[in-house]
Amino acid sequence: MSAIAELHCDFILYITPEKFYIEALSGGKELLVIDRVSQEISLQVNHSQIPQASSTKPICGIVGTLQLLAGPYLVIITKKHKVGTINGQTIWQVAETDVISYKRTLLHLTQKQISQNELYISMVENVLNTPFLYFSYSYDITHTLQRLHNTTPEFLQMPYHERADLRFVWNGHLLREFANQPELCRFCLPLLHGFISINQCSLNGKPFLWTIVSRRCCFRAGTRLFTRGIDVQGNVANFVETEQIVEFSGDRSSFVQVDHHGAEGILEKSYGEMVNQMGNSNIRYESFDFHAECRHLRWDRLSILIDRLAHEQDEFGCFLLTRDGTLVSLQDGVFRTNCIDCLDRTNVVQSMLARRSLTQVMQKLGILRAGQRVEDQPYFEPLFKSVWADNADVISIQYSGTGALKTDFTRTGKRTVWGLISDGMNSFTRYCKNNFADGFRQDSIDLVLGRYMVEDGEGITRPCPLDVEKGWKYITFPWILVMAIFMFFANVVTPSEYTTESLLYLLFWASMVAVTVATIMIYGTEFVDYPKLCEIRKTFATIE
Repeated sequence: MSAIAELHCDFILYITPEKFYIEALSGGKELLVIDRVSQEISLQVNHSQIPQASSTKPICGIVGTLQLLAGPYLVIITKKHKVGTINGQTIWQVAETDVISYKRTLLHLTQKQISQNELYISMVENVLNTPFLYFSYSYDITHTLQRLHNTTPEFLQMPYHERADLRFVWNGHLLREFANQPELCRFCLPLLHGFISINQCSLNGKPFLWTIVSRRCCFRAGTRLFTRGIDVQGNVANFVETEQIVEFSGDRSSFVQVDHHGAEGILEKSYGEMVNQMGNSNIRYESFDFHAECRHLRWDRLSILIDRLAHEQDEFGCFLLTRDGTLVSLQDGVFRTNCIDCLDRTNVVQSMLARRSLTQVMQKLGILRAGQRVEDQPYFEPLFKSVWADNADVISIQYSGTGALKTDFTRTGKRTVWGLISDGMNSFTRYCKNNFADGFRQDSIDLVLGRYMVEDGEGITRPCPLDVEKGWKYITFPWILVMAIFMFFANVVTPSEYTTESLLYLLFWASMVAVTVATIMIYGTEFVDYPKLCEIRKTFATIE
């Protein structure tokens, strides 16, 4: 990395009533000063101007600033975990963060505004605590190896946050005030949301690094039921770019796949017809009826799909760069895999394509001998399955709120009865979270990504979108249902013998349960936790 774009790593935050002082510990005498009153951000030379009475806090990086009801807030990384290295550069996972107000008190807010401000803070914390956020001080994890190789000297001279792929920079909105001042570029730390696993492995006595990097796009990010389809700019919901990297004795290889939100049934047929009508020889559509082909737990039949894709995968190839800088091959195509939610079946298919690519790459690099396959390696194959299952779980949690389904196949190579039971429990949890908690999660994402911005006077001179009262049904019917269920079971277990009267009581409370459930289903939309910050019609914008 060029010296111009080199980022500071590790800081000391000094807090005084008037200012924040952020001292870089990575060399030089640069001191970032934030005036808590005027909100001015400046870069100064450290000449011991920090007041002795200031409180101190070691921090790992600056996420950015965000305007809430109480005023601006400084968002920082307070703890990090080392994930591993890519191309010799350390990759970190965000472990803990902090959100610090510029204002010293909340006396300028009403009690209602204080409650709303706390809700905004919890939204920011919700995004920061959703697994996982990653960063590197010296490696651009937003780009693939192939994209980084196909760069110009001018690109390498650009500030780190400017040359990052903006699709995968989750704190771009929070960094905007720093990014507007070129002299602050060494403090601008882009954050990636997704999944990274870096593993030191050995096969046939040959050590190598095997890495999975999943990059979650922020352009149409959101939750499973409130962010679907495609917007008018062509951004699709739940877009994730997954790169598999192998490093061996200085040689580097990568294989990239992407998943988008997809379609089934009539939509699948229409999509196939559209691709055929385009007549673009560079695009081939391969449909696969997952449930029909793999019914009765016959998941071994997935090999049918992989065999059908083998020719294209061989044509696409992979990116391979030797230790002396010789470019052996480029990846000339990419598999875009999707199911209706881009979660469960997508990951299963992607892991199988990745396994086939990994076998080919390892044979080219000399790690595997001719005829050897990844799936036949007893020490590596369990790791491969585990990492891809973890990848599925994390990406699924980010989108749906629960772990992925069908990970028993990814982890063990076969479908199990317990896996089906686990999938059923996960599906029920998804249903509850998606209907009764995802509005808050969607609002959290919209706030952090800048789709909604808190304005001055919100809650006083202009309405606050959080100030929405639920109707009386939202409180009344759930309480009636709980009471009816309790009374029903109480009448089941308490009588020593059943009489006509006790049976009538049972029938009455059973009827109350049934009527209440039916009423809740009829007025179901009134119980759904809808997003409040952005209009639903914008969230659901699609191209027809």
